[in-house]
Amino acid sequence: MFSNTIIGNVIHAEVVKSKYNEGDFLSLTLAVNDLKGNSIRVKFTNSNGLLSAYKNGTLVGGSQLILAQFDVKLDSIRSHYIKDGSLAELKYPEVSLTNVRAIISTRSSAKADPTLVPVQDSAPRQSVSI
Repeated sequence: MFSNTIIGNVIHAEVVKSKYNEGDFLSLTLAVNDLKGNSIRVKFTNSNGLLSAYKNGTLVGGSQLILAQFDVKLDSIRSHYIKDGSLAELKYPEVSLTNVRAIISTRSSAKADPTLVPVQDSAPRQSVSI
């Protein structure tokens, strides 16, 4: 178990029927980037608040979630899979977690049907050392 805070965007959400007659749960995948621009996928499930938010349309693809918990359990880390009998590398490594508490970020401006608009950067970026 470990403590963490992870901020990511929903790239996949799906309601799944429990095979143990425990009701529905929401299976989520987040895209998470580190400070160097590397990307991983964080997978977890939820059967209460996020499931309700998904069903009522509050949680949509692109929504930003903040994962924070003091007793998160790391279920698995996956970076490769078997394809046609040989080992193939995943484009984005995956981490699966349990005991996750998630908050929908108020800064998220995701829409149910997002439209991408090209943006031109008017000012050059400067790097700052801290």
